[in-house]
Amino acid sequence: MKHKHITLNSLVALAALFFSYESRATQAVLTDDTYSIKLKPTSNFGLSKTLPLKKDQNVYLRFSLGTLPAGTTGSQVTSATLRVWVDHVIKPGTFDVYEVASAWQEKTLKANALPTLGALEATGVALDATSQKQFLTLDVTALVKDWLSGMTPNNGIAFVAPVGSLLFATIPSKEDVATGHLAELEINTTGIYAPFTNTANTTQSSILAFNTGTGNALEGSNTSGTGSTSGVVGKAASNANGIGANGGVSGVLGMVTPTSPGGYSAGVRGVNRHQSIEISR
Repeated sequence: MKHKHITLNSLVALAALFFSYESRATQAVLTDDTYSIKLKPTSNFGLSKTLPLKKDQNVYLRFSLGTLPAGTTGSQVTSATLRVWVDHVIKPGTFDVYEVASAWQEKTLKANALPTLGALEATGVALDATSQKQFLTLDVTALVKDWLSGMTPNNGIAFVAPVGSLLFATIPSKEDVATGHLAELEINTTGIYAPFTNTANTTQSSILAFNTGTGNALEGSNTSGTGSTSGVVGKAASNANGIGANGGVSGVLGMVTPTSPGGYSAGVRGVNRHQSIEISR
């Protein structure tokens, strides 16, 4: 086999064929939204189309982060923005934003068994007549990072009007399908992505690797000393002549390192039936 020494720039260009370092904006899915009324301790409002926010009436929101690429970590989050449509502001005032520290469900939450409130994420958020019929934007980057890093469980967010606040505002819930202004959580991330097409015809990531420390973002290792083995393998289907449906096909083989002098090893090796290119150590 002929060895070809390739410069670092060429290696970067070759890697770019398979992976891309990019930023992505992902919409989390609103799974639960409801509210509680202190004066109605046994009532549940999980099917309500409106979420009224005022003193002694808390609003609760929870999002699934399952739409993020598999393996996404808190360190990859560059920003997380919560957007809530303010329908009406009957009385101006302020509210606070809390992390919710214990589990709850919209169809069972009641004022006599409220989930525990956790850390205060924002305080003194003001609403007045000018806030009506538009989205209120809140930065929840730190909280989403904590969810993804496992520092705190994802039990959602609570809006609480503090003692002394005269606020009375309404927010549409996800049950208000006519309005369509359900709460939104947009999460921006960065990482190394390798896109693929699955049977559901959706765009996801087959490989997501990111590292801000001194370790390896993506590593394939193999301890076998014999045989044709690889640390990381990318396969593409082809016919008997090595030709795919849309022309040539490619694979990616990760590092194979011999345990004794002799033989060969490569950082990245592309192989097909007609030609092999090896990047030497």
